Amino acid sequence: APMMAYLNAAAGMAAAACASSLDRLTDELEGASFDNPSFLLDRLSTLFLPIGGTSSELWNEATKRCIDVKDARFYSLLRWAADCASFSSDDSKQVSRGIIEKLRRLKREMNSISYSSYFYGAEHFAKDQPQLWKRCLDVALSMNEDDGIFPDHVHGPKLSKSSIQHNAYATTPQTVLPLTNMIRIAQSKGNEKR
Repeated sequence: APMMAYLNAAAGMAAAACASSLDRLTDELEGASFDNPSFLLDRLSTLFLPIGGTSSELWNEATKRCIDVKDARFYSLLRWAADCASFSSDDSKQVSRGIIEKLRRLKREMNSISYSSYFYGAEHFAKDQPQLWKRCLDVALSMNEDDGIFPDHVHGPKLSKSSIQHNAYATTPQTVLPLTNMIRIAQSKGNEKR
């Protein structure tokens, strides 16, 4: 069981790293001028392989394999990556807005995969280990922040995502379950302060 918990944690960390890279790229593209279409191509090529030549054959094989083994999650990611990597430069400003929106959705999907990996590992293989529950909560809070659930200002200066007062506003189903389990673990260990 510990090995399965580690594997789920690794999957969650990989998806979270992808989401973080997408977030940085989106922030960079939002502040950029798209008068030069090659800028967008250069930035996208840092994360996505262009779908052409050898990579096109590999992409086709991977998508066919996903269909064969009925892996809808990875197939969806391949489709998203292909959509983000290919665009027409006819109207670079219009395309850039579409690409940024696709990157945001892909980040959301990566965060969802990260959350589900941490959650599955914690629920099935490490119920009494707070580390996976904490990572699950961190991803849920990040998704809430991206969805605009957190107010920008809460009775004063802007609070950070890690602030306890700020987290109190995040009562979504994705945050309640990890919090409940972290409280249960702290209570079972006699640590009432946590």
